[in-house]
Amino acid sequence: MNLYLRLIRLIFKSFGSPKISSLSTGKLRFRVWPHDLDINGHLTNARYLAFMDLGRTFFTVQTGFFKQIIKNHWFPVANAVEITFIREIKPLATFDLHTRLIFWDEKYWYFEQRFLVDGRLHALAHVRGVFIEKGKIVLPQRLLDAVEPGLQSPEPSAVISDWKNLLDKKKQANSGQ
Repeated sequence: MNLYLRLIRLIFKSFGSPKISSLSTGKLRFRVWPHDLDINGHLTNARYLAFMDLGRTFFTVQTGFFKQIIKNHWFPVANAVEITFIREIKPLATFDLHTRLIFWDEKYWYFEQRFLVDGRLHALAHVRGVFIEKGKIVLPQRLLDAVEPGLQSPEPSAVISDWKNLLDKKKQANSGQ
C-alpha cells in the first residue's frame, strides 16, 4: 500500500514538474519509513527495486515519454536489473534517487539509477528494458523521435558493454533448456 501512496504523490508532483531532456537526470527524494526496513533495520533490498520503478516512471513523465506511452498503449517491461549496494540507508533517512537514460540500442533502453544520501552514493543500479505494443517490442528510436527527433544514443560505457555481453552469454547458455 505504501508504494501506491508514493505513486499517487508522484503523479501529483508530475503536474508541476518541468520537462527535461531525455539525456538529463531525473531526481526524486524519498524518506525511509519503518515499513521500508528489513530485519537488519535498514532499507530492505526489495524496496530499492520498487523505488527504482517509481524513478523510471517519473523520468518518463519529465521527459515527455509518458504521453507517447499512454497515447500508443505501450507498456514498459524491465528485462534485466543489476544493483550494487555500497552503504546502508538507515531508518528515517532521506535519500535522492537519480535516474538517467544512459544508452539505447536497436531493442533495449539502459538506465542508471543512483541512491544518494547527503550527496554520497549508497547504491548504484542499471536497468535494461523495453516497451511493448501488441506483443511486439517498440524500437527505442521510435519513441525518442516522437519526443526529441534526431537524438542519438551516447556510446555505451565499458560497464554497460560488459553487462550486455554477460546478459547475452546467460541467454545463450540457457537457450537449450
